[in-house]
Amino acid sequence: MMFDPLSRHDEFEGYPTGRVLILAALFAAALYLSRSGSDVSSHEWGYLLFGGVMLGLTIMDARTGWAIVLYRPVNRSKEPTLYWTSIAISSALGLAAVVFSVGALLGYWSL
Repeated sequence: MMFDPLSRHDEFEGYPTGRVLILAALFAAALYLSRSGSDVSSHEWGYLLFGGVMLGLTIMDARTGWAIVLYRPVNRSKEPTLYWTSIAISSALGLAAVVFSVGALLGYWSL
């Protein structure tokens, strides 16, 4: 009997539950802090949390080999172009949110 180690990655198993719950809670906090009626200084913290969540999800996508693109999961080995495009866009958005929010917190510009 031959064991194929790649066959266990053929089906999308979803994200690990504990990590997703933590990231979902951080995303909810980011939405709360960045809403239009909140204090101006809390907007930066909201965007910082949003960037952290985006980077966290990107790291999870890169480790699992699956990414969610709009409405469906994409496998790294079956659709590599769409997968890596998704990874690049989400990491760029997350990094931009973190950099610009840290710059705003330090007083280099305002959001």
